[in-house]
Amino acid sequence: MLSDIFDFGGLLAVSEPVKDFIQKFEPETVQFWPIDILTKRGTPASEIAYFAMLVVQSRDTFRPDLSIDGSCKTTQSYSEN
Repeated sequence: MLSDIFDFGGLLAVSEPVKDFIQKFEPETVQFWPIDILTKRGTPASEIAYFAMLVVQSRDTFRPDLSIDGSCKTTQSYSEN
């Protein structure tokens, strides 16, 4: 049985239930393409459909007001160089 979300060296693959969940809440921020995941023998690795996922619009999800002081290290961003 495969995981619902996994990384193929930078390419995220998600199961159809995960894709449906993401599209329900954030349809404009991601794109999906159907992919085949095969075993070494060339047979399907799962009966569940899988999709490559590309995040096309990221969200700033850091909430300083909900963080513990000192728990986050700040770094210089590229735009500040």
